Amino acid sequence: MTRATGAVTTAAPTRPRLSLVKPPQLTKTARYRALREHAAQAALYAGAHGIHAPYDDWTGLSDGTATTLLEPDLRLIHTPGHGLTALTHCPNGHGHIRPVHSTADLLAFRHDLEHCPTETPQ
Repeated sequence: MTRATGAVTTAAPTRPRLSLVKPPQLTKTARYRALREHAAQAALYAGAHGIHAPYDDWTGLSDGTATTLLEPDLRLIHTPGHGLTALTHCPNGHGHIRPVHSTADLLAFRHDLEHCPTETPQ
């Protein structure tokens, strides 16, 4: 402190260095809300394309995508800007991935799985 004619003055507070400042962290609630938002977007997108996949079945992921199981062996993944992708294994044990845009695409995908030309699992 310095004295100037009977008055006490203090120095201005110093600003912390940027390297010491921590970036704001999302709270658990904010992260959960973001994941539920991804799930809601996926449910709306699927519904708009005629694919029945209820909101409560979707799981939002931290990378902005969302996933759901339509059947025990058929998974849908929604990627914003890229649409829906179906993933499953055929009876021969091979993994198959295909973009889908409608219920007709899902039916064709299932049909193709039954007639998989590959004979040995990968």
